[in-house]
Amino acid sequence: MIYRIIIKQNLYYDSVSLMNISQKLKKLDGIEKAVVSLGTETNKRLLEEINFPLNEFESAGVNDLIIAISSTNEKNLDKALEKFEELLNKGESTGESKRILPKTLTEAIRMQSDTNLVQISLAGEFAYREAKKALELNRNVMLFSDNISLEEENKLKTLALEKGLLMALTENSKKSTIKEVAECARVSISTVSHVINKTRHVDKETHDRVLEAIEKLNYAP
Repeated sequence: MIYRIIIKQNLYYDSVSLMNISQKLKKLDGIEKAVVSLGTETNKRLLEEINFPLNEFESAGVNDLIIAISSTNEKNLDKALEKFEELLNKGESTGESKRILPKTLTEAIRMQSDTNLVQISLAGEFAYREAKKALELNRNVMLFSDNISLEEENKLKTLALEKGLLMALTENSKKSTIKEVAECARVSISTVSHVINKTRHVDKETHDRVLEAIEKLNYAP
């Protein structure tokens, strides 16, 4: 097998675009295998499994581009690499491929180190964690997420106060939970559920206490 492996450092493209390029290269005359992928551990294992030597691309990082092509002769390899450059440039000019975007909050802050404000819009179960992380990284926070509990809101505001930072939540973020209603009414969560859904008789005193808690906390099921 005659092969050519090239690593282009810090050249990130989305996986769909790279897969399309790989498929087009495979269709060229005399090409046996053609893989264009990022240097993730999974991709490197796949290349090794189809008999490309690991030592040729082991050093590639997750933001590096690996071009691995095998053929019956050198001439076909040269043509395939020319075609690769053509397809890559075409993708760039048409906007089909995109440069890397940060995948984590920490990475985003690292890429834009002068940023002092983080806007977060995530599901509530993730929003608290990311908002806390941003505050710990000494960034002001504006939170646009549903289902942040009052307890979580207080924790975030306390942390922001300790660090002298802004912690702003939209009204949508300040949503009480059924657990907080139950605690306020001094009943179980199932009792609150029965009152709301009218699935079981609840004595009047308890029923009224639950309704008062719902109104006080502005709870919306």
